[in-house]
Amino acid sequence: MVGTRTSYRLKRFESATDPDFAAAILVYVRNTAGSIRTESNQITSWLEAPPSGFKGVFYVFGFYLNEQLVAFAEASYFSHAELLMFDYLVIEESVRRNNIFFEFTDHLRQYFEIAHPEYRYVVAEVGYGPGEQFPSRTSQLIARLLKLQGFRVVKAPYFQPRLVWSDAETEMRADLLIFTDEPVDRIQRETYLRIVKAIYFDYYLPWMDTHTLHGPVYKKYLEQLFERIDRNTGRNRIIELNGHNVVLQPAGAKTSPRTARMIRFPIQALAVVVVLSTAMLILRHSFSLSDTSLAFVFCLAMLSYMATAGVVSKEARDMFERLASHLKEVFYRTGGGLKPSVKAKAVPGKRHRALPQKLPVQDDE
Repeated sequence: MVGTRTSYRLKRFESATDPDFAAAILVYVRNTAGSIRTESNQITSWLEAPPSGFKGVFYVFGFYLNEQLVAFAEASYFSHAELLMFDYLVIEESVRRNNIFFEFTDHLRQYFEIAHPEYRYVVAEVGYGPGEQFPSRTSQLIARLLKLQGFRVVKAPYFQPRLVWSDAETEMRADLLIFTDEPVDRIQRETYLRIVKAIYFDYYLPWMDTHTLHGPVYKKYLEQLFERIDRNTGRNRIIELNGHNVVLQPAGAKTSPRTARMIRFPIQALAVVVVLSTAMLILRHSFSLSDTSLAFVFCLAMLSYMATAGVVSKEARDMFERLASHLKEVFYRTGGGLKPSVKAKAVPGKRHRALPQKLPVQDDE
């Protein structure tokens, strides 16, 4: 039996009139979310004639599996910054497997090692998604795949600028991943800011200048976004790589804010109990308090703490209500509580206090 051999091929499109260019654009449009997608007509016009304000070399690629076009890539090279930027790496959903991604990126690497052997940094943006403060599952997967190819996550704030001036949702938090020929664990803060500046003003700004009338406004916006990154990187001269600026939790394992607060309060209360118990032992030793007096002072202190916490903390009130409900349930279940239909019988020779009636519990808004 003769086996079939899988073949891969990378092709650079140099004209929008190439018969396969339209197919590559369809792969791009079908598999790219609208919040991170550049309009296809803009890509077409840049391929035909990049604007005069663009200081780099613009690339569009198609990738073939057994002569079927299954992937799209867009990149730019800036010789003055020795920087190669991948803007889009898109693979048709029906063929998404690790080996396809690795073959795709490996072919691109070989191409640029020949075309621009002087490059020093390769970068790629991985957006979190509109309004997200944590990477989505898709973003985490892309970052991990890139890391397997030698990219490293820059542990510093980064924001993908607006792709459309009128659409604020296209600005989002993102990770910037960086690749170097010689793997490093850190870069200078100045180097990171220089890379970000090149991305913003040498790549994003020409897109807006070319296709809209908002160029001057957009430039001001980029300056403010860059200042925000500059300010948020802090004063450290060194920026770590291969870390992450936020904690990545497994999918489905994120704790809700309310649950997190409910967990945090018992820990704080336990700390108070430990401190208070230590203080009580010191008082007992200093003033020779009896066990009864010590218990009374301890309970009084705890009640004061509960009352104060209940006033200032909704979580404390929720916790106390749950605790009270649980204690009442245990009280009745163990026979400590009297059912309304059962009357207490007097025991001869002993005096009994009348049992207080149970008052209705009011919800604390």
